[in-house]
Amino acid sequence: MKGRPIKDKIMENELHVLHVEDNDDDYLLIMRALKKSGFTTVPQRVDTKEAFVAALDKQHWDVVLSDYAMPHFNGMDALKTILDHECDPPFIIVSGAVGEERAVALLKAGAYDYIRKDNLARLGQSVRRALDQKETYKKQTLAEKALKESEERYRLVFEHSPLGIAQFDEMGGIVDCNENFAQIFGSPKAKLVGVNMLQSIPDGPIHDALSDALTKGYGQFEGNYKTITDDKDIRAIHSAITDKDGTIIGAVGIFEDISKQVRLESHIKQIQKMESIGNLAGGIAHDFNNLLFPIMGLSEMLLEDLPKESNAHMFVTEILKAGKRGSELVKQVLAFSRKSDSKKIPVQFQKIIKEALKLSRSAIPTSVEISSDIFQDCGMVEANPTQLHQIVMNLVTNAYHALEEASGTIDVQLQEVAMNQDDIEIKTITPGAYARLTISDTGTGIKPEIREKIFEPYFTTKEKGKGTGLGLSMVYGIIKDHKGDIQVYSELGKGSVFSVYIPLLKEIIAKQPTQENETISTGNEKILLVDDEQSIVQMEKKMLERMGYSVTAMTDSVQAVEMFKKNPQQFDLIITDMTMPKMTGDQLARELIAIRPEIPVIISTGYSDRLNEKQAGQLGIKAFLMKPVSKFDMARTVREVLDSIHLNKNGGFNEKD
Repeated sequence: MKGRPIKDKIMENELHVLHVEDNDDDYLLIMRALKKSGFTTVPQRVDTKEAFVAALDKQHWDVVLSDYAMPHFNGMDALKTILDHECDPPFIIVSGAVGEERAVALLKAGAYDYIRKDNLARLGQSVRRALDQKETYKKQTLAEKALKESEERYRLVFEHSPLGIAQFDEMGGIVDCNENFAQIFGSPKAKLVGVNMLQSIPDGPIHDALSDALTKGYGQFEGNYKTITDDKDIRAIHSAITDKDGTIIGAVGIFEDISKQVRLESHIKQIQKMESIGNLAGGIAHDFNNLLFPIMGLSEMLLEDLPKESNAHMFVTEILKAGKRGSELVKQVLAFSRKSDSKKIPVQFQKIIKEALKLSRSAIPTSVEISSDIFQDCGMVEANPTQLHQIVMNLVTNAYHALEEASGTIDVQLQEVAMNQDDIEIKTITPGAYARLTISDTGTGIKPEIREKIFEPYFTTKEKGKGTGLGLSMVYGIIKDHKGDIQVYSELGKGSVFSVYIPLLKEIIAKQPTQENETISTGNEKILLVDDEQSIVQMEKKMLERMGYSVTAMTDSVQAVEMFKKNPQQFDLIITDMTMPKMTGDQLARELIAIRPEIPVIISTGYSDRLNEKQAGQLGIKAFLMKPVSKFDMARTVREVLDSIHLNKNGGFNEKD
């Protein structure tokens, strides 16, 4: 209909009748016949096409009755007009005499019935049947429309679901599936439909899940499954389809590719593991530095007392060197756990490579030959020494893991190279001079399809428990941070070559004088020294006293505060450990600064994730020393802090290099 208003019915059986009739008497007879049949009519009579069209446009009609033969308008015209208007009222011809052939044509064209005017007793029954049929048709149409819409919604959900959906027959054959199902199993949908899944997949949990659904009504699976194209983690739920008698006639399965989720969970576990290692490294660093501090401090003082040509002097020198190497090892552990700062300084790459190879040699079986060709005249690079050490260690370890039978050769080379615009292999670095570290192995090589993935975080080809997938990604990150690049060449069965490019310093850095040749700063000020380690506090006290200072040493931070309160002016400087029972170093500093704001405080610690140099400066602490502290660093820092206080009572934090 075209927007015609529907008039409210006055009574339950009220009938709106549009009657096409040119004879008044016939019109009255027909209305009387409807009344005898029990209808209350609301009629309108028209006898021209124009009036008929106007009536159709005006309102909705329950039924249209039409004479056939009229001067300017006939029943067929009326029927066509209704059809053109897309109206739905039943159309009944009520005429005096219409030939059988014409009557059949009208019925075929869409008329509901043909009633002769001399048999109007049948009219009421015909109208009722027409109205009933119309209502039934309307309900059927609505039901079909609802069913079609439901099927369309189902198909829409089926096709666009983020999950894979498949329907199976009672034998396990795929009746239908969506594109996501096809994508999960790595085959076009057209090839999967008709495949019997119970026969095409091997025995196992995913096979059993479908089998359980077809025999028991329900089945589920979650785990790793080798699909046509890849290894994937899949979650699947199967439910039986039954007929009205409850007989299983098939099953529907919902499949989800949870590979990303599984990898993410694995990555999170790996991160948590690395975080735990980092926390453990911090604790080890603190304790180990506290052990190294007295060893190195006492060794330095012993060297002052022993004749330089004596064996004892030589022995103590070696002890001091070992202590320094231990201190550097702690820094490497902290750097690995990302708990130390990444400061770049002028570095000789040669020395770091040699140290890393010595450490690697102790961890790699002697069946693996490690050869090196280190160009001694290679220039210096501006880098973080610990991170360069990490690069070498990771690449050498990676080369060792590539040797399938734990035997073969690892070759390490360092040389200075000049890169220019024509070196097309290197796209991410600028022309200039570079230190090129090359580490090659005679291992299995890298498959071409995974070569682009080896620097991705957590990507590893090693067996579970033999690698974190972090090594090469960490190497890549360090190299990029140093404005360098790494290139990989590999052939299956012939090994791999990793080439690292680090830019050389453009300016030659003058060699800095060694600490042994510099004068140790001295003074005569009064220092309060607080550290809960008895061996450390005694060693530091002797070290500072040798420099000329007057030192009061305490191992209890709370008692130190109480003593300071009694006479805040008796000390010129406070040196305190960070990690102590009862009261930490930063808490002690706050207490003392609150009592005497201008008192300078130096924090000394083996390791602390509670406080760093920047935070210490914000608290008003003047310097921050990492244990083990050399005699030279201790003397210089103490003197710098005291001198800055003497020159400017409000002097700021003196950040130590």
